[in-house]
Amino acid sequence: MSDLHAACSRADVEKVFELLRGGAKTSCVNVRMETPLHVACALSRDRTEEKMEIVKQLLLHDAPLKEENERGRTPLMLACETASADVATALKENGAGPRARYPGNGSRLYEAVLSRACSGQLDIMRLLLEAGADPNVADTESGETPLMRAAWIARRHLENNSRAARTASGA
Repeated sequence: MSDLHAACSRADVEKVFELLRGGAKTSCVNVRMETPLHVACALSRDRTEEKMEIVKQLLLHDAPLKEENERGRTPLMLACETASADVATALKENGAGPRARYPGNGSRLYEAVLSRACSGQLDIMRLLLEAGADPNVADTESGETPLMRAAWIARRHLENNSRAARTASGA
């Protein structure tokens, strides 16, 4: 792991700035084939401000947007999986776009709908749709499309809310 990877994983904004000013390469990969941008995009939601600052700096230093890690994930996929709409937007504005399929079964949009982190994160889903994600790409195992899965999730939420309302009213 490079010093830049390590600084990104710690969300150490100042160290990232220092390393980039010193000429650190944003295209280097670690043993999992991750660039520093992959590492930054995978940071948890509780590190949002640091994550955004690091991603901005990496993008200013020509970080590769379309590289895949060993699991076939791009930085945009990782930003979506961690429900980082601002980061995903910055990546999209710099040229990142959805791939038709995730490695394995479904589409990036399908994975966003399924992801617990993204459930209810309409901004992530909207961003993917605007970037060209196809809501009709079916999962190869279940045959479900992102649209079908989103409708199922919405129905469950409505049923749960209805049940809670009946319980609260004593019905």
